[in-house]
Amino acid sequence: MLESKVSKEEFKPDPVGVLQKSALLARSIFSKPAYLTMAGFVYEALGEIDKAHENYLSALSMAPSWSIVHYRLGHVHLKKGQLREAARYFQRAAEIRNDKPKYFMWLGEVYSNLGSSDKTISSYNRALVLQPKSVKTLLAKGNCYYLERRVKEALSCYNTALIYDPKNKEALHAKGLCLIELGEYGEALECFLRLEQLKDNGPVLKANIGFCLSKVGYHKKAVEYYEEAEKAEYCTVDLLNNKGYSLVELGWYEMALVCYDRALEMAPKDVDLLSNKGTCLGKAGRHEEALACFDEALEIAPKDVTLINNKALCLDAMGRHEEALGFYEQALEIDPRNDILLLNKGECLAKMNKYDEALACFDRVIEFNPRHTGAWTSKGALMEELGRVKEAVDCYNSAFGLTGKAS
Repeated sequence: MLESKVSKEEFKPDPVGVLQKSALLARSIFSKPAYLTMAGFVYEALGEIDKAHENYLSALSMAPSWSIVHYRLGHVHLKKGQLREAARYFQRAAEIRNDKPKYFMWLGEVYSNLGSSDKTISSYNRALVLQPKSVKTLLAKGNCYYLERRVKEALSCYNTALIYDPKNKEALHAKGLCLIELGEYGEALECFLRLEQLKDNGPVLKANIGFCLSKVGYHKKAVEYYEEAEKAEYCTVDLLNNKGYSLVELGWYEMALVCYDRALEMAPKDVDLLSNKGTCLGKAGRHEEALACFDEALEIAPKDVTLINNKALCLDAMGRHEEALGFYEQALEIDPRNDILLLNKGECLAKMNKYDEALACFDRVIEFNPRHTGAWTSKGALMEELGRVKEAVDCYNSAFGLTGKAS
């Protein structure tokens, strides 16, 4: 049997030709507005946006109530970056056919890019009325809430999306980020570990797992995850800073300093990095170097209460209590109700044998927060040191939520 020999080159598919022939065929079968719409779609698929625009407008002039033409014009203007025009066409499409969830979905997308959060949410809500199980719309709505810092509402959207698609990676990742914002680090860790089970092994995920592990106290494991992220060539200022924090908590100060120095090469004026490096040096007993870090940071942010507090703590540890006291007072002028500052000032005053002033600091914290465990504990320790045992016991009872006076 004879066979034709067809080269691979002769047998290549021609998608552009197919699209163009489809448009010509449509011209012979459909009405003129339908043909023009089809032609516009073909040109749009070919990336010839101006020709697509021209055909859609011609179709619209003949069939002004065709929602699909308005919808396609919305996409054309979106591709041109003309967001307000895109919104106008998507809005008109939705008015003509209010039973099409995708019209409201795309309207929401455009409003989101325009920064109109209320209209964005309203559009997504209309889409969800028509298609309540749309994971894509739920994610888009959640992302809008998240960008608006409405984290609990965002979390609700992501949770609903996960009901319909429990393995959705975007929803799990977004839920984890929301839980971090809310301080629910254990639950966030569960989300990220679930992603790891789903074979999402990206370095960003490793960094997020490391961060959550550090927040729940598993610093050694956190460091392992940070290092896995680094092996994948993911090395950011935040990662190095967070890794440094875990290393400090483990008492591995020299390794932590390497992290902070690497991060400072990338961001030499980062106040948090300078502060954390100073804290690390202080814990390593290198107080003069720690003070230099705090001073450098304070040149950048002279009213940063945390920095002033850290410098005061360093001076306090060096036995320079008078100087430390001055910095605590300076910080309290900026933030007079700061419980950490008041407690540290009280501890400093106690070391200087200024017991009444120290007690006044602890009492001030208790005035603001009668259940403040740290304040009751510090006051109890001072009472015990002064030999006022019954009062000390009462303070310790209050610290642990117990009632009643010592007899």
